[in-house]
Amino acid sequence: MKSVWLLLGVLTLFLKSSFDRTVQQNEGVSHVNAAIPFTNHLIVRDDLFWLAFSLFGALFVTHHLREKAVLYPFFAGRVTSRIHIIKREIIDIYLWTSLYVIVGILATSWMGSFTKGTFFTYIYVWLAQCLIVILLVILENRHEHAFFIWIFVLLLSTVKILSPYAPWMYGQAYLFFAKGNGLLETGILVALSIIEISLYVTTRKRSSWL
Repeated sequence: MKSVWLLLGVLTLFLKSSFDRTVQQNEGVSHVNAAIPFTNHLIVRDDLFWLAFSLFGALFVTHHLREKAVLYPFFAGRVTSRIHIIKREIIDIYLWTSLYVIVGILATSWMGSFTKGTFFTYIYVWLAQCLIVILLVILENRHEHAFFIWIFVLLLSTVKILSPYAPWMYGQAYLFFAKGNGLLETGILVALSIIEISLYVTTRKRSSWL
């Protein structure tokens, strides 16, 4: 099932990149940046693409976590330490999310030229997607209908008035770089990640998952 989520995520991004490239060419833009698939500042808003890519990415990573959790009772010795397993889960979230984003990048690398803004965008997308995945796992530990709450939060983030202020809306990343406040926005994202990871550790230690 994990490969299905990966395939759907890559397909979503590929379709978005094709659409974005067409829009750029129709507007007569000579320079096409490879980061375009990860933006949402085009003539036509593409929040559905952002939501779909985020959704499939979260399902891809959480499916891996669930597969691994089945093996916890069989671990022996130090590995059964709760804090050790929690740390391993956090590392897995960042590793598997990076894999998901990298595969997506490879699928859309034909888009155009690479710039410093492109690499900044890719890193920002990775950090933001990790933030979204961790949020879903935290909600799953606290609420029975976590998935629907998570979807509602993401949908709310796409509201035009709120979108620029939601750091996990990585479609803003290239604009952050272009305006010169990429460092500030990344700092906010990292600070939120640290807070969220602390909350993740707390909720996992209190849960009855092992």
